[in-house]
Amino acid sequence: MNDREKQQNLCKEYRKSLYRDYPEVDRFEKRKRKWFWFLFFYCLLLWGLRAGILWQRRISPVALALGLVMGIGMHLIILAGAMGPKWKVAFVLYLWFFLNAVNIISSLVRQGLTSWEAFHWAYIEGFVQYPLEISYDLLSWVYLLLLLPTAMWLTLVPANRRMAEESEKLYEKMKRFSMSQLKG
Repeated sequence: MNDREKQQNLCKEYRKSLYRDYPEVDRFEKRKRKWFWFLFFYCLLLWGLRAGILWQRRISPVALALGLVMGIGMHLIILAGAMGPKWKVAFVLYLWFFLNAVNIISSLVRQGLTSWEAFHWAYIEGFVQYPLEISYDLLSWVYLLLLLPTAMWLTLVPANRRMAEESEKLYEKMKRFSMSQLKG
């Protein structure tokens, strides 16, 4: 076993001992981690669908790859920050939600879809001609709608805020321990 593996094992053992007195915080972090990965893979699905649409339109492979890396990277950074140990960063999800909601609504209005009926018929007819694009639109709205309850779950539920505050303290202890292991 090399030094790095020993350090990793020491950190794992320290984490277990640290969280032994905080099982609810550990469960909270596991739920948060699972939800993060769900949102991230959902985002990957959306970007894969978007890549398929752009590929059909003969977009340059270099531009496509660059756009995918930047788009996925931006989502990853925002999600990782919001779902990280500092719960107040989760307020970014509200901003992300409202910014995207305003963009969607203004886009629909620019296209003349100002009533529910016009929207409904445009998307039914559009689905027949452009199933991939309409599917992407609908799935991206679902993703957007998942961001709002995620932000609310992280910031408005008092029990979750308390767990996040404990999690942040434990995270700092883990960080100090890890740093001492690297120095020692």
